[in-house]
Amino acid sequence: MAIFDEARFIRLVEARFGTAPLPGAPLTIGDDCALIAPGPGLTAVTTDTMVEGVHFKRAWATAKQIGQRLAAVNLSDLAGMGAEPTFALLSVSLTHDVTEGWAKGFLDGFATELESHGCRVVGGNMTAAPAALSFTVTLMGRLPKRGGLLRSGAKVGDLVCVTGTLGDGALGYLDLTAGRKSALAGRYLSPTPRVEWGQLLLRERLATACMDISDGLALDLERMLAASGGHSARIDLGKIPLSPAARRREPTDDFWRTVVAGGDDYELLFTVNPRKEARLSRLVSEGVLTASIIGRVESPRSGAPVRVIRPDGTPFSLSSAGWLHGGSPVNRR
Repeated sequence: MAIFDEARFIRLVEARFGTAPLPGAPLTIGDDCALIAPGPGLTAVTTDTMVEGVHFKRAWATAKQIGQRLAAVNLSDLAGMGAEPTFALLSVSLTHDVTEGWAKGFLDGFATELESHGCRVVGGNMTAAPAALSFTVTLMGRLPKRGGLLRSGAKVGDLVCVTGTLGDGALGYLDLTAGRKSALAGRYLSPTPRVEWGQLLLRERLATACMDISDGLALDLERMLAASGGHSARIDLGKIPLSPAARRREPTDDFWRTVVAGGDDYELLFTVNPRKEARLSRLVSEGVLTASIIGRVESPRSGAPVRVIRPDGTPFSLSSAGWLHGGSPVNRR
């Protein structure tokens, strides 16, 4: 049986992504570097790493699902800035037990998700890993000269909004850790990056600030508020959008803490000037955007910058705001 080595992996990459020049990339896979022709605007660049045992488990997902998730979580960063995805670099560290069939499935999932958003792989790297798989992706996206959506533009009085539904990924993760297969587990394994919605928010000049939600609504909102000058915000628990599958769960305090602080949503968190609420509502009613108003930006105050209010008006306590990349919750004192 032939050893699955770097040369065979590279042949898989070349077969799946091709080596021919692309519009905007006259030199791609097969040389020491790819060549990118910059467009008339700006280029957004993001990079991220997924490590086995920290961000995914092979026992939970197929190779194709892991590849799709890797692409999706990186595309979500471009979505948060409203960028149009263009090119990707993929670096992999493969353990000795990876087969050619597994690698082919992984590349297919990765490519399918990227290509559905017009993004193409133009280069990367492979190395051996002693114990755990690791993948690093660098994505590039196109922005107009005026720039993209930033975290730093929220103003006091702005509406706090989110796309889609929240909590599905975190609830699905809990299902997987408990050995349960569910629709929510599928949402964790196969998130949907909101690339088109990010571009819409930028094109419509609707969002004053925007970012994707990866580490939990509360923590990512805190980051946005800090970047915007240290504001506070109020979130109304009863206005947080839930999927039908999430609504079937018992709405305990632990359920709501998972929804607000669990992370892995990969939806967009954005703020809107109240004067543009009608325009937001029009886009939602036309079906070109799925979004909900869940709170408002407030003046700075003492204590945690994000306060969560129950439907009856009483405070809801969060034991943590979200998750850091080391896998630890950001605890409240």
